Amino acid sequence: MITLKDIAMVCGVSVATVSRALNGSGDISPAQTEKIRRTARQMGYVPNAAARALKTNRSYMLGILYEDRMDHEYFSLVIEALRRHAEDQGYDLTFLSRNMGDGPADYPEHAARRNLDGVVIVQARWGDQSIQRLLTGQLPCVTIDYYQQGCEAVLNDNRGSMRALVREACSRGYRQLAFIHGEDGFVTSERLEGFRQGLEECGLEKNAAYVRPALFRNPDASYEAARRLMQLRRPPDCIFFPDDYSLMGVADRLRQKGKCLPDIFGAVGYDGIGPSGYFSPRLFTYRQDTETIGKTAVDKLLARVTGHGEEEPGASVIPGGMIRGDTLPQKPSSR
Repeated sequence: MITLKDIAMVCGVSVATVSRALNGSGDISPAQTEKIRRTARQMGYVPNAAARALKTNRSYMLGILYEDRMDHEYFSLVIEALRRHAEDQGYDLTFLSRNMGDGPADYPEHAARRNLDGVVIVQARWGDQSIQRLLTGQLPCVTIDYYQQGCEAVLNDNRGSMRALVREACSRGYRQLAFIHGEDGFVTSERLEGFRQGLEECGLEKNAAYVRPALFRNPDASYEAARRLMQLRRPPDCIFFPDDYSLMGVADRLRQKGKCLPDIFGAVGYDGIGPSGYFSPRLFTYRQDTETIGKTAVDKLLARVTGHGEEEPGASVIPGGMIRGDTLPQKPSSR
């Protein structure tokens, strides 16, 4: 059985240094911490969870709160990144629900009964009282793609990405830009503001008739919104969709009616999910950096758990990248 002393001998450090590195405490450089943890993994070291919990007063268990169905590639990739990085830091993950098996419990109660060290809230009904008690309580929490004053958050650059996408469309000759957005909420409000700012930067006026509500991951809702947009006396020449899934569904329905993108209008998706690169035509979209979002969320949460976080909680905005597909070609000047 591998012990801390064995690891210390291989690394050429004291047993106390190994202990602090594996427990995420103490004044040790990140490079040395990573070296010790890597050596421990290679040697097959398995810590005694009960002894470690008693010594550190931590369970080394983090909660993930996700209330939607697990069929969205973006959230699946974020959660996978959370899992990998948490495990690299010596923590396990468990899903947090309202059901404890012996009856319903609110989220703070469930977290307390599980003795969680902290919670990452990936997706939730943010106005729910149970969520708000969790956010404003003593347990360290980090939110993803939602910001509330006084809370730690990790955000995709929803506003900046929309500005960049609008500028790109304008540079390709499109001038009548429409936006079909998802449900009202923090993400939608940020994207709407980015869309408005992008139009302003391009010298274009925002046309209220070109902004239509729909639903995330709902091709039927987006198709109906697009149909109404194309019935306008002056239809848009480019439509931004809530996400790639909706855009692919709309493109497929149009194809069934003998119409093809981008012949009818230029189209922009969002998320950069895997199928978007294999769909024909390839989507012009924006890929969110799920790996960095997940890693940053774990880092911010563990900084709070270990008492090394910034005095004032705040938001970290993570940029992604544009994927220049075929649904937004250069528009001929004569068109």
